[in-house]
Amino acid sequence: MYRALAISSGGDGRPSGRGRGTKERIREARSPRAPGATPIRPAARRHEVTPMYLPILLAIWSTLPAPVCDTPIAWKIDQIDERFGMTLEEAQTAVTEAAGLWETAAGRPLFEHDPEDGFPITFVWDSRHQMMQDRITRESQLAERSTAIQDRRNALDEAREALRLERALYDQRLEALEGRQAEHRRAIEYWESRGGPPPAEARELDRVRDELERERMRLQEKAEGINTLVARVNEDTEALNEAISEYNAAQARLRGGVDDGMLTGFYRESSRALGSWVLSMSREIEIYQFDDPDHLIRAIAHELGHALGLGYTSNPSAIMYEHARSARAGQRGLGGAQLHPADVELVRSRCPLPSP
Repeated sequence: MYRALAISSGGDGRPSGRGRGTKERIREARSPRAPGATPIRPAARRHEVTPMYLPILLAIWSTLPAPVCDTPIAWKIDQIDERFGMTLEEAQTAVTEAAGLWETAAGRPLFEHDPEDGFPITFVWDSRHQMMQDRITRESQLAERSTAIQDRRNALDEAREALRLERALYDQRLEALEGRQAEHRRAIEYWESRGGPPPAEARELDRVRDELERERMRLQEKAEGINTLVARVNEDTEALNEAISEYNAAQARLRGGVDDGMLTGFYRESSRALGSWVLSMSREIEIYQFDDPDHLIRAIAHELGHALGLGYTSNPSAIMYEHARSARAGQRGLGGAQLHPADVELVRSRCPLPSP
C-alpha cells in the first residue's frame, strides 16, 4: 500500500519537509542541540489510499470470498462414473439431503445448487469401490449362509424335540410291556404251581404271550428307528458345527480384509491470497465408494462439513467422526441419516444460530 507524504514542522517553526536542502537538514540533525531548543520530531506516517488506486482495490474487494456462514456455498455435480449406476438427479438429491442436515442445524442456508459455477462434486470409480462391492457381495453371501445355518439349527432343534418325544413314548410303552410281561410270568407260575392251567386259562395265557411278543417286536423296530434318528441328529449336529466354524472363519477373513484406510470420499481446497487477504477459494469433493444411499448421504455430509471449515470429533456416532471416511459414521433416524449432537455443536460453533 502506498503512503502519502506527511508534513510536520520543526521546533523553529519552519517546515521540516520543504524550504531547506537535504544537506542543511542533515547538518542540523548531527549538530548538538541548543539549550532549550525544541527537539525535531520525525514526520508522522499516515496510511492513506491514493485516489487513483481506489477503483483497483474496490474491484479486488468485490471478488473476495464471502464468509462461509453468510453466503451459501455453490456446488454442482461434475461427473458420475456410469458404473455407479446413478443418475444425475439421484446424485443431486443425495447432495441436497446431505446439505440439509447442516442447514437445519445452523438455521440458515449454507449451500446452493449452481450447475454452472458451483464447486465440482465428482463420483470417481476405482479399485476402492470395486473392493467395497466385492465386500458387499461377500457379506450378502455370508448373510445367506447365516440364514441357512439358522434354518438348519431350527430343523435340528425340531428333530431333537421329536427324538425326545419318541424316546419318552418308547420308554412308556417299554415300561408297560415289561409290567405286562412280569404279570404274565406270575400267572404262568401260579398255574404251574397247581399242576397246570385249565384249557381256557391256557388259551388266554397263549394269547397274552403272543400279544406281548408282537408289542416287543414293535418296540424293537421303534428302538431301531430312534437309534437311526439319534445317529442322524448327531451327524447333523456335527455338520452344523462345521458349517458354523466355516462361517466364523469366513466372517473373520472378511473383517480382516477391510482396509480401515479406504476412503469413502475426499475434500480438497486451494486458495489464492494477497498478503492476509484471500482473493479466491477453490473447492472440490470426490466420492469414491458407498454401500447404499444412506451411506452416500453420510459420506457427502462429511465432506460438506469440511467445506464449511468444520474439524473432526472423536465420537464414532458423529458425521464428522475422525475415521468417518473409512467407517459408516453418523446415525440413522426414522427419516434416514441425521447429525449427532457433536456435529450440531461443531456447526453452531462455526455458524451460530441467527438472532431471532
